This record gives sequence, structure tokens and C-alpha cells, in this order.
Amino acid sequence: GKKQSDGFFIRLGISPSDLLKLRKIIIQLSMTIQAGVEYLYSLPVLELLELIQEVSEIVDERKRIQAGNKNRRNT
Repeated sequence: GKKQSDGFFIRLGISPSDLLKLRKIIIQLSMTIQAGVEYLYSLPVLELLELIQEVSEIVDERKRIQAGNKNRRNT
């Protein structure tokens, strides 16, 4: 039931109220890596969370590099 599934997400560090945020993150991830939303929903939750973390780190690194390049061009 609902209580049991709530416990699963809480053990993963996700509150039930985060599920709407997770849906938006999955949609954004789908656009970023050009993968179907259906594929991302088919992944095991722990694998999905790991993928989200890895892509987030890569995107952050790219932003830092781009910001550094812009700063060098402006000086």
C-alpha cells in the first residue's frame, strides 16, 4: 500500500512530497541526455538517482568551464 511505498522512498532519502520534483527532474534529464522519459522511468530507482547525480556533476563542470572561458575572453 501507500505506507509501504512511502517507506521505500524515505529509506532512499526521498520524501513522498519530492516525487513531483523527481518527475520534473526526469523530464529535464531526458532532454539533457536525449533519452526517452519511458527509458528513465524503467530504470531501477537507485540507478536513476545515480544517473541524475552524475549528469548533474557533468553539467556543473561544463558550466564552470564555460564561465571560465567567458571570463578569459572579457579580460
